[in-house]
Amino acid sequence: MMTKTVVIISYYDRRPITNLIGLLNSLQAFDAGAPYDICVVVNRTSDKLLSLAEASEPIKLLYRHNTGMNIGAWDHAWRACPDYDNFVFLQDDCYVTKKNWLQAIVSKLACENVGLLGEAPNNGWDIPWAQLRTREMNVALPEHLLNSQPANRVDVYMDYFKRHNIPKGETGYHMRSLVWACKKAVMEQIDGFPHGLNYGECIAAEIAVTKKVQALGLRVEKIENNDFSYIRHLEWNQDYPGGPFSKQPTLAQQLAKLQQENAHLTEQIEAQRKPVTHLVRKLTRQTER
Repeated sequence: MMTKTVVIISYYDRRPITNLIGLLNSLQAFDAGAPYDICVVVNRTSDKLLSLAEASEPIKLLYRHNTGMNIGAWDHAWRACPDYDNFVFLQDDCYVTKKNWLQAIVSKLACENVGLLGEAPNNGWDIPWAQLRTREMNVALPEHLLNSQPANRVDVYMDYFKRHNIPKGETGYHMRSLVWACKKAVMEQIDGFPHGLNYGECIAAEIAVTKKVQALGLRVEKIENNDFSYIRHLEWNQDYPGGPFSKQPTLAQQLAKLQQENAHLTEQIEAQRKPVTHLVRKLTRQTER
């Protein structure tokens, strides 16, 4: 029996729609190697509805209040899509770069001991929490508070884990919430994704998903050996954090190539159509005589 997969895309309605359209185009540009449906969940701040008239495939649209950022949207959507076996979670900043992207995901998810897949683990946090706390002691991030006071980010995450009964594990290793893929059975075992009420808690929730999966004795791994093997993210295409996106042309070049090929085919069809049109007009005039 073939498994059913849904690709869930989170979209914040205060952001330009261009990245979302780019992602949808890239999904169509590369053969997935396996069937799937698409669900876009909108973190909304207004009553305005999202228009995806340009999409060539049916898309399920869900709307929710903007809480929990991307992970909150993903959690909402998987609960609203109970008839699927596999879930692929994407931010709208993502885009596909290679064919058979879904086949690779589904094949690896089929392994019994794999719990969570992604494209970019945070290997820099794969050290004991005590060392991380010391390393991060001079790092100040917004909305990292304890008792309404700025605090060490690791202490903020530990507090979140404790309040939500989440095992912290030995290290801070986790899969970044850019691209995730998970089986329904695992989603049910971890009771979906935890939500964060602010920026600090959202990071804690991101880490918490890895910890909850690991606590089941399951592996958290990349889809392939290299980071971003099939699906990339705009933020990881910069020359340096906050710098220009000069490494982004991959998708732009691919889409431009497809557009050029389409234009060339259109010209060829038009060129072939002209003689036929001319002949029809000639025959029509002869008939009228």
